[in-house]
Amino acid sequence: MTGLLIALLSAIAVLHLIWALGVNWPIRDEMALARAVVGAKGITRMPPRWASALVACALFGAILLVAMLANLMPVSLPSGLTTVAGWGMVGVFALRGGASYLPVWRRHQEACFDRLNRILYGPLCLLIAVLTAAHI
Repeated sequence: MTGLLIALLSAIAVLHLIWALGVNWPIRDEMALARAVVGAKGITRMPPRWASALVACALFGAILLVAMLANLMPVSLPSGLTTVAGWGMVGVFALRGGASYLPVWRRHQEACFDRLNRILYGPLCLLIAVLTAAHI
């Protein structure tokens, strides 16, 4: 389970890093990519590169936290702090995943994003939350 969780977080972090470098991938057209991955109604451009870099850094931090929780690396923090951080991570991903299905959230999204959010992004966030909780 640890390997799967780290692989998922790594893939998502690298994707955000690619966007931070200004590469439109896996969709070359910036507007289509923004509508698919950001999804705000009427969006025409990807968010600023620094925002994608910030998300990538947070995800790399999450990878380190998972490694600490799984005892794959030495922890120089109090164990209570890593536990609280782990539950915080569970909360963030669970809320993000659950929000994918709320009508109030869905009505403000592009149709392409809404579909991807319900079949891919939301379930992926919920899976990450469950896998993280299993390490605490």
